Amino acid sequence: TVRADLRSELRNSYCLAPVKVGPCRAVFPRWRYDVAAGTCVKFVYGGCKPNNNNYLTEDKCLSACRGVTGNL
Repeated sequence: TVRADLRSELRNSYCLAPVKVGPCRAVFPRWRYDVAAGTCVKFVYGGCKPNNNNYLTEDKCLSACRGVTGNL
């Protein structure tokens, strides 16, 4: 369906976004989906200007992105 295709496209746009630390200098532990590894990995977020591949917990990251392969 169109709705399912849009959900899948939105999910991919979030989960496939490259890591973005941001220009600020804070040190916040965050999680992002690494499509090459097929799982979520921890990174240090600077505190401003994030993209959508930025999750507070590993569980939230996995819940949002588990199974994303990058193939449409």
